[in-house]
Amino acid sequence: MRILSTEWRRKTYYKPRVLISTERILDSQFDDVLVCITGAQLEMMRNLTQYLHRRSTFSQSEDDQGYLSPTGEDWDTIQAIVADLEDTLMDCAELTQLFTDMLAAMQCVCNTVSANPGLSPGVQPIVDDYITDGVLIPDDIYGEDTEVSAERCAVAQLTYQQMYDILTIYLQPFQETSADVMLGIILGWLVITIGIAALGIPAATVVAVLLGLGDMAVEASLTAVRNAISSNKDELICALYRGLQTDYAAAQAESRVILDGIEVLTYADKVIIGQLMAPWAIYLAAVAHGNETTWATSNVTAGVCDDCDEVEGDGWWALRIPIEQGLQQFDHTAPGGYWLTECYVKTLLPGWSLEGCVWTYRNKVGTCELKRMNEVGVCITGSTLWGNHSSPGEDPGRFFSVSDVTIDVDACAAVLAPYATRQTDVWTYDDEEEVNITWEMGFNCVGEAETVVEWLVFSGSPP
Repeated sequence: MRILSTEWRRKTYYKPRVLISTERILDSQFDDVLVCITGAQLEMMRNLTQYLHRRSTFSQSEDDQGYLSPTGEDWDTIQAIVADLEDTLMDCAELTQLFTDMLAAMQCVCNTVSANPGLSPGVQPIVDDYITDGVLIPDDIYGEDTEVSAERCAVAQLTYQQMYDILTIYLQPFQETSADVMLGIILGWLVITIGIAALGIPAATVVAVLLGLGDMAVEASLTAVRNAISSNKDELICALYRGLQTDYAAAQAESRVILDGIEVLTYADKVIIGQLMAPWAIYLAAVAHGNETTWATSNVTAGVCDDCDEVEGDGWWALRIPIEQGLQQFDHTAPGGYWLTECYVKTLLPGWSLEGCVWTYRNKVGTCELKRMNEVGVCITGSTLWGNHSSPGEDPGRFFSVSDVTIDVDACAAVLAPYATRQTDVWTYDDEEEVNITWEMGFNCVGEAETVVEWLVFSGSPP
């Protein structure tokens, strides 16, 4: 029996009509991507969007007789998405200009490397010898390395100081020194400061960095760069510290966010300096800290990272969650069809208005699926951050799950998780209550996985 309230939505099938699932639009199964199309393809796409303004194009609850078109609320949401698509198809001049600027900057770097007389023909045999000795290695292999919480602040400080020392102390004679000699000077200094001979630095990276830094010196821009880096010391150390909660690659990504916000730096400057805080550089800083070298002990100060776990924006603030608290582990290795439930639980304090969280799904092994869920299983007390979500579940990655009702989520995401996947259906709370962030993993499968709550996001200012 048909329900009268949905009669206006019921449509009959029309063979030539291509139907689009309403659910798949409202809950997309794909990540955002960049697409390159020709002018002719663009012309076709602009005309095809006309079909997206017809309610009959979108279906749900199909049966043999027909289907339902979207509700009024869903239709408004879909039309907003269509309008955004049309705007994207009409003009991407800013994005095109960005790529043009990036290409020009990288071409400048390439030209400098090609023309720089410091890169003598003798550098390649020297690099080969360093690789044989283990001082250099072909690739950066340290991205997935992690650091225990108690050591993160020290490693962050030493990573910054190592970058700053190379930038400021050992580049002054570069204009009069060939790259192969400068390479030996830098590597010799690192052996002393780190305390080991087999440094394990990626060869191509260190040579490119030396040449890029030499270009800064030649252009007399090194002083401005040095001042900019020094002025942002606290922010860079905090970024490295927070990223180290995940791994070395995340620490580099967090520091790059800070570099991107320093206006005086050119694109080439950001690339070169970013490589001095890459996983290989963090690895060396961690080794130096473990070896308690004179350089390491003299460049670590207690309490430097005490204020790093809170970030304040315009109308919002965020609290970093220690990984020991934010980690949930799923072990679905027992036979049978069942769902595992794990949750992160936070009791809100007076003055806290919770808007959402940033979380990561990682270390997936096997065939199980992971879904955001409501209060289920062992997580049955208090409130919940989101509702139940159906299959298919999430793919591993980083997620920005924050309500867009109260705060500027674009500005917040740009600071906390610029490369994360946005998620909707997030509920907000401003009472002193217990809130669950809950997942299920299953069903009839074998596998393991982890989720990590990295940030809790609040509206207003820190109490």
